[in-house]
Amino acid sequence: MVVTKAKEVVPTTLGDLKKLGFIEAPSEVLIKRGIVSITATDKEGKTDLALSGPAPVLYVDFDVGGTGIIEKFKAAGKDILVYRLRFIKEGIEQKLWEAQWEGFREVFVTALGLGKGTVIVDTASEMYELCRLARLGRLEQVPPLKYQEVNKEMRELLRLAYESEMNVVLVHKMKPEWLNGQKTSKFELMGWGDTEYNTELNLRPFTEVENDKLHFKVRVRNCRLNAKMTGKVYDCGKAGDPPSNMLEKLIAEMYQKPIKKLKLDEEDEKPKKKKSGKKLKLDDED
Repeated sequence: MVVTKAKEVVPTTLGDLKKLGFIEAPSEVLIKRGIVSITATDKEGKTDLALSGPAPVLYVDFDVGGTGIIEKFKAAGKDILVYRLRFIKEGIEQKLWEAQWEGFREVFVTALGLGKGTVIVDTASEMYELCRLARLGRLEQVPPLKYQEVNKEMRELLRLAYESEMNVVLVHKMKPEWLNGQKTSKFELMGWGDTEYNTELNLRPFTEVENDKLHFKVRVRNCRLNAKMTGKVYDCGKAGDPPSNMLEKLIAEMYQKPIKKLKLDEEDEKPKKKKSGKKLKLDDED
């Protein structure tokens, strides 16, 4: 093993650092779009919430959950394009899953190039399964170390999303949480485990009955850009109401947080105390 001595630290300047590739950091967010995860159990309004994002909407349909909901938004005048993708989860050769995964990646990356609107993957739970089948050949009994390539693929998709100007919405199902081999009453995201660490806005839609009316609501689990939104609950409307634009409003609210200017020299900003003029006597009595 060859051990090299680290280069000694020497004085430098901001100009020298810029020559190495450092650039001035922006004072505000330049691309105002949302990278969003929506996670809930069945029939809680996941797809409704996703479709309420900014138009035009590019809807990648892995599931049949959008049937009847897409038509409602379309009838209300929303511009929606749908790409349907179905895959068999067993009994076929891995190369067929690989071809389907590459086809999805091409569709997703091409959609990001539109530059305005919203790309929806419904559901990202199935998207993650297709990626695993394409790279691992199966969904069960896979050693953890084998997931490195899958994790790399998922991070790359999100990196591309962040580099685009499109809103990206990943819709997730939920599955029961297990503890010590026992199924609990709690639920967790079904899909790539690092999703919510990598998205900007994580939402939990749910339904609630008020005055004998079913209301669709959404709770903000957390928000990277505006922590004040965390824990807030928004009413998306009653069942049967016209389609809302709730997600569009939430994305806009992410950027309403005031940014305070950073004081680099706080000591200079503090008011200086006036001297009393009295001298401190070390010895009152000589």
